[in-house]
Amino acid sequence: MRSEQGRVVVKARPTFLPEQEALGESISIPSSDKVALASGKDRVATEFTADGVYLPKDGNEAVYKQEVQPLVHSVHQGFNATILAYGASGSGKTYTMLGNKDSPGLANLIIEDLFARYDPRTCTVAVAIQELYNVSTSM
Repeated sequence: MRSEQGRVVVKARPTFLPEQEALGESISIPSSDKVALASGKDRVATEFTADGVYLPKDGNEAVYKQEVQPLVHSVHQGFNATILAYGASGSGKTYTMLGNKDSPGLANLIIEDLFARYDPRTCTVAVAIQELYNVSTSM
């Protein structure tokens, strides 16, 4: 099986009004592969490089089409794939992975895509979603 380096993608969530009032703009996206975070009293920005950066206006479907759908294609060819959502509480991981009624999450889009590619009567698809929180595991 082939091995590929992982990709790091940033999906910025919208800031809430209390955050905007208290902190001002804490995130900026200077280019398609950079994100800058301002923190502390002096509001000095630290810049990070990523393989992809998505704005708050970019929905889960945009992230899916650009970042995840190629992985589903690889799974269809017999390879394994992993998606890891990482961040602080309230950073949008659950919304990105599971979505809501109006905007399906990546997990829903993956399942829809897999079953569109396979005949569910003749194949078995195994999917695991796991949440790690405070070093405990729940499913």
